[in-house]
Amino acid sequence: MTKMSRFLALIPVVVSAAACNGVAPTGPSQITSNDSYESAGAVTAMTPSCRNLGRISLTVLPAVSPILWVEANYQYTGPSLGCPAPRWTSDRVEMVIDRNNPMRAGFPRTAGGNATLTATAPNRVTKSITVDLGATRDEQACKDVAGVSVKIVPINSTSGDVSLQATYRYFGSVSLGCSAPAWTASRRGLNLNPYDPFRASIARRTTVRTTVTATAPNGLSGSVTF
Repeated sequence: MTKMSRFLALIPVVVSAAACNGVAPTGPSQITSNDSYESAGAVTAMTPSCRNLGRISLTVLPAVSPILWVEANYQYTGPSLGCPAPRWTSDRVEMVIDRNNPMRAGFPRTAGGNATLTATAPNRVTKSITVDLGATRDEQACKDVAGVSVKIVPINSTSGDVSLQATYRYFGSVSLGCSAPAWTASRRGLNLNPYDPFRASIARRTTVRTTVTATAPNGLSGSVTF
């Protein structure tokens, strides 16, 4: 009995020492998987966000390319580490987004007429602008266009994009230059070449058949499917 009493008296000492060494945390101080998840969420909340984005301004850039570019600028009401580019929408199918700067979108200047462009930030702040693309294409210059052909051309790139080129066929001799065609595609992602409006490109998708069409100012069009 005396030995058993001594053994029981030692038990609280052992437990207390284990708790002090952090071997067996107990009660409210114990870390659980739930606590770890909440901690991760707190870190995520500190990453760059758009919560202080209060306004978007849209600016038409000077004419330096065949594309009329509109640039979005964010105005913040407080500190910000940055906000992703807006989602661009338009009432015109000719709208293109600058792949090198997603803060810009625009239209081929040859499209003519008016076009409305809307930028919507991730926090749903929106801004719209209507731009004048100038007079419609010169019908006189394009009256002798007899047809349009679109073909895939090779490119020295590892991007996997399909490069396309449009050419006009004429009834007779060409006395006046006809402006570039309007490009459309059966899916999103078509990009116009800012230096050659007769060329465009789109990412290749082996699981989806894609049709790209080029329409001349006189209404004639050509297309290619791949």
